Amino acid sequence: MSTSDRDDMVWKRITVDGERRRYWEHEPLDRAEEGWPALISLHGAGHNGKTHINKWESAFDRGVTIVCPSSTRPYEGHTVYWVVPGHSPAPDSMVDVDFIEALYKKLKKEGAGKVCLGGFSSGAAFTWWMWLRSGKVNRVAFDGYHMIGVTCHKDVVNPGPGVVPVFMKMGDAEGGFVPEKRLSFYQSLTKVVKVNGGSTFHYEKKDLGRTCRRKTASSRLYKPPFVGGAPTMAQVVDGGGHWFEFCPYYQIADQVVRFYKQAGLY
Repeated sequence: MSTSDRDDMVWKRITVDGERRRYWEHEPLDRAEEGWPALISLHGAGHNGKTHINKWESAFDRGVTIVCPSSTRPYEGHTVYWVVPGHSPAPDSMVDVDFIEALYKKLKKEGAGKVCLGGFSSGAAFTWWMWLRSGKVNRVAFDGYHMIGVTCHKDVVNPGPGVVPVFMKMGDAEGGFVPEKRLSFYQSLTKVVKVNGGSTFHYEKKDLGRTCRRKTASSRLYKPPFVGGAPTMAQVVDGGGHWFEFCPYYQIADQVVRFYKQAGLY
């Protein structure tokens, strides 16, 4: 274990299938001995746990342990990337699935209560796979999920058990990050609500009073009350592009943690 340039963040290691994997962790000062909430957040392609955990600073005082692991490199010369089984690169590899499952079990052994999983971009695509196949291919099911910047893949036709709080968010200027193989944001949200046992939803549009990529930024917030099902929230930021904050002032990390708290997880 090593200390970062911040006293409240440390990096740790875990050995999975003979390979030493690294993750960064922020632990609240008042963390209880048992039952403390934890949130695992996965970085985008080309980044790592250290760069990603810095984006969660706005949520550090919310009483949640933030864990940001680093992904693998699918093959020599390729950028670091969360490997989704069945998809390129390295379509047959379970290396990252095994890693995240082992990390979940380690946090539980250390005393964690509710543990949620989510990510941005490549990390979000991996999270979609983990959630919609929970109990089928992977062996653990998280208590909540958040997906930032990537929609659901079209080939997901047999979803997992669902019925957990889900938060999803995108900028409307994402462009190529909603490729042909993925559902639209609205289609993804419809699937989320259905899997979560709901049947309807509504949204409200809010002027954020700022500019983002030279456009007036506003948001379309899809939120409860839904008819039945687990809490689900989704938001489109008009003018937002494909980066974690969408706009420098937009605190996604804090918003995710507040959603989980409102859903009764923390």
